Amino acid sequence: MKLRTRSIIILMCIVITVSAAAKGISVLKKRSVSEKTPTDENEDVPAYVSTSVEFDPSISYEDGGVSSLLKEFNDKLYRCLAELKEEDLTYFFASPGGYQALRTQGSLSTLIASRLVRPGDLRMVRCDTTLYIGSISESAGKTVVTAYEKSECFFAMCPAVSSQSADIRITFELDSNDKLTAYEREDDFFSVVDAAKIDKEGASGNIKTAMDAARISWIDKLRNSMTVTEKQRADIISGRYPEDIACDHRYDRVSAFRYASTYVFSRNASFLDFTTIGGNCQNYASQVMRSGGIPNDTEGDFKWKYFDDSYDTTSAQKGRTPSWTASSSFADYAKGNTGYGLCCDTGVNMYALEAGDLIIMEGIDGDYVHTMVVIAPAYDKEGNIVDMLVDSNSTNRRNYPLSACLYSSCLPVRIYGWNDYSAVQPE
Repeated sequence: MKLRTRSIIILMCIVITVSAAAKGISVLKKRSVSEKTPTDENEDVPAYVSTSVEFDPSISYEDGGVSSLLKEFNDKLYRCLAELKEEDLTYFFASPGGYQALRTQGSLSTLIASRLVRPGDLRMVRCDTTLYIGSISESAGKTVVTAYEKSECFFAMCPAVSSQSADIRITFELDSNDKLTAYEREDDFFSVVDAAKIDKEGASGNIKTAMDAARISWIDKLRNSMTVTEKQRADIISGRYPEDIACDHRYDRVSAFRYASTYVFSRNASFLDFTTIGGNCQNYASQVMRSGGIPNDTEGDFKWKYFDDSYDTTSAQKGRTPSWTASSSFADYAKGNTGYGLCCDTGVNMYALEAGDLIIMEGIDGDYVHTMVVIAPAYDKEGNIVDMLVDSNSTNRRNYPLSACLYSSCLPVRIYGWNDYSAVQPE
């Protein structure tokens, strides 16, 4: 079974690679981590970055310089990420030394720093983004623009893979001089800075100093977690895979993969959409598992079920449990369930995961905050595994390198299938 499923995944990777290669995406030379620095001028990635701005047809608005500002700002932001070289974005703001400007700059700096220490080359060969303007309102000399961003990026680590994001809600607030007074985006961009709870007024000290300290603390946390994951990666490269766990019914990875691909940018109307009520990531991951054959589990101390939208933690065949929709609750279920239902292993080698497995990410405070679905491994030019490609909801991402996301530690969940009865019989 292991050989069969790994063959399926390899075939998926080949299909992705051939498809993208047909579009003329060039393969760049792979560099080691020690060579990959922000000041390295010897091997620049010839990144192509572009932003287009589209308005909802219902909007009646004198554009003026708004679309030009948004395009210029977004191009600059993504060029920094494409090249992994930080540039000043504070001049786009009405108050370059204010919290909003420094929060944006500090978040960019943290994201770049986190990508630079990863084993894969997370610069971009190409990145195309579209800002779809959904609404514009004006009040008291301020203009508030709500946009939804989609992007298609090709990372130097796996340049034939189209990594996509969609429906990222962004709010721009501008003054009468078309300068930014606020910038918000609903993805992981601001997560580390916001988790540090830096005083917006600077009462506790210099804001920039506090943001620099938050970045340094985060990178230290990331490096510590990488001591584990890099050993795991070395084990897989050496051919040391974890042993499978026997279960009554095997996980249907092909069905799980197909479901994940179908609903990464849409929602299945048979389930309540949690996108705007806490996030849809674990709900999406649970649906992927269900498509792979994992049944409702109403038995024992740990339960996992979805019969309808209502909340219910009993053994009744109705409602839904928090383990279906919340990353932390599902982690408890995956770790604790030993009887009927899900048969899995947690904390296994992340690089041994296959399509349909899950990765639950930790926030800066150690809580489980986000769940992603594994799609396929990513390999360097020597054919060695270097990262995992994932799909997720809230933020909606497809074929996205796990290391490009702003998280450090994680809980890998290796799904083997499900059991009819307890694997451990009472004495």
